[in-house]
Amino acid sequence: MKGKRASRVELTKSVRKNTADFIFINGHGNDDLVTGYNNQILVQFNDNEKLFRGRIVYARSCRSAAKLGKSCVKKGTRAYLGYTDDFIFYSDAASKFLGPSNLIAKTLLIGETAGQADQKAKDAYARTIQRFENSSVSEKDRELIPYLQWNMEKQVCLGNKNARLKI
Repeated sequence: MKGKRASRVELTKSVRKNTADFIFINGHGNDDLVTGYNNQILVQFNDNEKLFRGRIVYARSCRSAAKLGKSCVKKGTRAYLGYTDDFIFYSDAASKFLGPSNLIAKTLLIGETAGQADQKAKDAYARTIQRFENSSVSEKDRELIPYLQWNMEKQVCLGNKNARLKI
């Protein structure tokens, strides 16, 4: 869903109507919630986490795995991949941050497990960091290392690490 369709009402309708067992949310968040269009709350702690029951969720949003993700898993989400703290990226270097994080969805979509998806993304972060440390890259790229390291360390896979999509 994009734009105005990225709302709580539309997400709820779509999840209830479709049998897809993978949900990828790319929005703002905090410990208690993730948001969509115009910062509308999509899913919130102690409110509508059951919406994700039986599914694998990847929330590329700040801090949502710290509390909301744990609650989602307790209420039936098979696996919740996300971040326990802020997800940091710079728009002028977005591919260096989004490339590794996109591997989560790509890995799940080819039939691998949530745990494998988590690890492949972390490995991609580590390779990028190592390349930046061990080669003649620009100072601008070298300055990204702590932020790449941060995202790698704050990324988690909660719930069933062996969960995979029913393809």
